[in-house]
Amino acid sequence: MVRVTAELFRAACRIAQTASGRMTAPNLKRCFPGAIVQKIVSSGALLKAPHSLDYTASFDDEERSHDLQRHEGGWAYLDPRSGWVRVDGDALRVYQVSYDWLVRAAMDALGMDARTGPQTVLENKIWALGTAWLGKRKTPVVLGRRLDDESTARALCAYLQDKHARDPALVLAIVPDVPPFLHLPGQSRPVLMGDAIDGESQTLKLNTAYLAEKIGASPQRQGFAESYRTCHHDGQDYTFSKMQAAVMELLHKHGKPMNLSHNSGFTMVGICDSIVLVDSQTKTKRQKCQNLLN
Repeated sequence: MVRVTAELFRAACRIAQTASGRMTAPNLKRCFPGAIVQKIVSSGALLKAPHSLDYTASFDDEERSHDLQRHEGGWAYLDPRSGWVRVDGDALRVYQVSYDWLVRAAMDALGMDARTGPQTVLENKIWALGTAWLGKRKTPVVLGRRLDDESTARALCAYLQDKHARDPALVLAIVPDVPPFLHLPGQSRPVLMGDAIDGESQTLKLNTAYLAEKIGASPQRQGFAESYRTCHHDGQDYTFSKMQAAVMELLHKHGKPMNLSHNSGFTMVGICDSIVLVDSQTKTKRQKCQNLLN
């Protein structure tokens, strides 16, 4: 595990919030203290990217963009009045956030196994990190950047709906604010990375107690258990006998719409226009349900 300071990680997250995940050398110096710039470059958090060929300079007291060209062994732009103007190569240097470094730092801060690798959900934007202990519960954790972009938000929601509809995930969001259009499915919850970082530690740590509180100490899994003996639906818990579970499994796997409700000791299962009363004392069998499926 590589020791990462909270200050360094915050700086990397700030750059990762930009659309490109990149920043020029002059902008780095303007945005961060000199010591942080040196650390963030030497730590591997930033990688060298292709030089910027777009240069901004003043012309008649107005900032204008100029296309750079190779000229006499260096880079220059053509000024309408003074001709070719040479530009220092350092001013064109561009750094790109290392997403491998960013993801690994987040996983280490959660105490995840160093041998475990993340799963890329959306390249350079969304990663499934695995499970981490938050309080007394192992919780799936997802890391996302650019979630204030609607297409990225849709990709995240689709992934959570597919993989975590019944097992809610905590989403660590590298964005300035959670956008109003980000509505996660089920009981998955977004938390701003800036809020998740433990502010009392110089070394990067994520406040797992705070994260456990945000996701909920014991969030209920929606839907049927693997055995079909229990189900959590619309805030209600249902328990089934073996025969009931067999009926439920049959209906569920055939994709039939079911409306569960408690009534006089029975569990009513609405199937299209029919109702099946499932109770251990009834004679309801698989064959009867099979007839309803046809």
